[in-house]
Amino acid sequence: MNVKDLSGHWMHSHEEDRDDELVFRPASHQFPRARGRTGFELRPNGTLIEHGIGPTDQRTQTPGRWRLDGDTLKLGGQTMKVVSVAPDRLVLRKS
Repeated sequence: MNVKDLSGHWMHSHEEDRDDELVFRPASHQFPRARGRTGFELRPNGTLIEHGIGPTDQRTQTPGRWRLDGDTLKLGGQTMKVVSVAPDRLVLRKS
């Protein structure tokens, strides 16, 4: 696994979460309807855009930094373990 494998725009597919694992799909994935989805864009240069949901249900974007250390992904202030990554699915576990 490397930076190139993780780079891209990932959105939370909460329907697929299990116990302590979070599932993300590319933003182009055909998600079922939901009130809102969070996600992040990981750029190869280490910059991060976190996509959130604001108080009025409008999307928010927060810039930050990310890095990969072995199988540990550091997203802004969060640290997660990369369980698996494929072009169409990213699974993370909160540390």
